[in-house]
Amino acid sequence: MENAEFIRQIEQKNRDLNHQNFLVQTCISQSSLLPILIDNMIHNQENNTYFARILELVVKDTPTVLLEYLNEFSAVLPYIKVDSTARSCAKICEILLTHYEIKKDSRYRNALHPKHLELITSTCFDWKIKNYPVAVQAHAMYTLYLLGFTYSWIHSELTLLIQKKLPSGSTGYQNRGRKIIKAIATEKLYTL
Repeated sequence: MENAEFIRQIEQKNRDLNHQNFLVQTCISQSSLLPILIDNMIHNQENNTYFARILELVVKDTPTVLLEYLNEFSAVLPYIKVDSTARSCAKICEILLTHYEIKKDSRYRNALHPKHLELITSTCFDWKIKNYPVAVQAHAMYTLYLLGFTYSWIHSELTLLIQKKLPSGSTGYQNRGRKIIKAIATEKLYTL
């Protein structure tokens, strides 16, 4: 598919499941379209949240397709400001770190360099500190928990942040927060 046609298809914001599947499968078969999704996530964010949603669906289906574009993806993370785009990006980070830290997949361990991990770490902390919706914070919380196995200082900072927000958090936030705090304290791996 031509780049212009691909952009036009996404800008239709057709939420029909068949159309979404078509876009996802197109991206998987033509991974060269992924930079279009990544670039458009930060340009005119209010109107381009669907680009992030399609990228999230692509990564959920075939996570390895993003490995070639980790520089581009991690570079835009600090500039994501819209809640729905942040939710999709936080979920993508969670997926990447699950493969990296829990599954110990060598493809992710070779592709995710310290600069990527540092950008993901700083962005996830921003999402936790600022007033983002619970879904964004929950994905960021788990991503940071996983990053704590690479950067040990993260666990203590994350515990403090969770404890601070626990009393005012939603039931889902409290549930995940308590499980992560317990996993950090007991040094037992917590998986979703």
